[in-house]
Amino acid sequence: MNSFGATLKAFIEENGYTIRQFADITDFDRSWYQNIFSGKKKLPKKKFDEIINQKYFSKTQIDILSRKYFLNSYTDDDLHRMHYILDSISSNENNILYNTGADITEPCVNTTKAYNEAVISEINAQESIDFLYTNIGFSEKTAFSLIEYILNIKKINDYKHIVYFDDGILTRNNVDNLFGIIKLGNAKYSVHSLNNINISSIEKLSLYPYYFITNNLLCLFTSNYESCRIVKDQKLIQAYINYFLSLYESTDCNVHLFDDIIEVKRYTATTLSSSYECGLYSELCIGYLLTAEILKNNSNPNLENVDYLITSTVKHFDMIENKNHIQIVNFDALERFARTGRIYQIPTEYLLPLKIEDRISVLKMLLERVESTDNFYLLNPSKFSITEDVQIEASRNDDECCIFLISSLDKEKTFDSETIYADSNMLLFEDIRNCVNYLINGNFTYSKERTIKFIEQYIAELSAIK
Repeated sequence: MNSFGATLKAFIEENGYTIRQFADITDFDRSWYQNIFSGKKKLPKKKFDEIINQKYFSKTQIDILSRKYFLNSYTDDDLHRMHYILDSISSNENNILYNTGADITEPCVNTTKAYNEAVISEINAQESIDFLYTNIGFSEKTAFSLIEYILNIKKINDYKHIVYFDDGILTRNNVDNLFGIIKLGNAKYSVHSLNNINISSIEKLSLYPYYFITNNLLCLFTSNYESCRIVKDQKLIQAYINYFLSLYESTDCNVHLFDDIIEVKRYTATTLSSSYECGLYSELCIGYLLTAEILKNNSNPNLENVDYLITSTVKHFDMIENKNHIQIVNFDALERFARTGRIYQIPTEYLLPLKIEDRISVLKMLLERVESTDNFYLLNPSKFSITEDVQIEASRNDDECCIFLISSLDKEKTFDSETIYADSNMLLFEDIRNCVNYLINGNFTYSKERTIKFIEQYIAELSAIK
């Protein structure tokens, strides 16, 4: 029996029905149900919607059935990649809330290996660390924790990092590296990459293929990170430095400022008639709702050329706004905007927090959009939340796609955040779209009716203050 069919059968019996009784009350063929239970046939979407809209199952059961029904058409590889993406951006502690049902057999190392104590002792013994170079990937949690430890306790002026991206399909290593780039981007560290690499061939070239280097310390790791060698010989340290720097100069930097990528975003949003876009956001990205009047009312009084800046800003958001863009947003982002009036896409050096009357205007425009489309969703925080500062945008046409992994590095100064990673991987695009659909169809988001009520509530509260 497949996962959905087995779960449906179990819930039917758990709720006191025989299969014959359930077939009769749902007006559906009993033999067809038996084929659904065994995975030979699929339950038609119309019939599935009819069943869950009745009171045969509890709310919890409906959530589980909805998720499993949606995931029923995906392969195990698809589910693994979706799991890794959701796990990478989730701020929820209980992973079972959004587990895709995939059999995750690869262990995630959380225990401290024996070599950590020795390495940390050597790090603490150094009076200062001027530089830190490494090629440790983000999948290896324990070894990378040593890098994080150094960055936390030492002021590093020269940090260089190279990661390897596997050749071929989007692997766990690739997903971990993508979101690891965001994590370091939040701390304003850049990461370079070597793409389309046969990692196994690199690991066969050396007994210790992974390492980090500081002034007087070289730590070498085996390919499985089970063993670490600590080296203090300056000649060997210098040899690794020379090798690393030559490799570093030949790699691509994954950090791109917003200005470097905006033309691509405009192109995909305005000239690709068949483009499909979706996004996952920790903040409320509603710059497209800002009018010239709202911008003028709340602009920084110290700005020069205000009228020009306002015209440019309105034109900018008009160009990149896409009516079909599906947004999934953290619930607390809505509350945060209502309370503070901050528009995180524009720094406070230019735009001050919106006055109450302008917040009300923006929320009314958002309300109109929610009422007229099915493209704006609030995440139910008890089920799933996106970790702070993470935004993912995906767009494509028939021939190409663009992925933007974005992080608001400096909310006071950064315009529309900074693009930490941009990719044209069509498989990654499909995975992100699947994650968006999974969160919607798996009941991780509030209904349109609930979303409308939330927005109306904030409008009412702000109106009372006004």
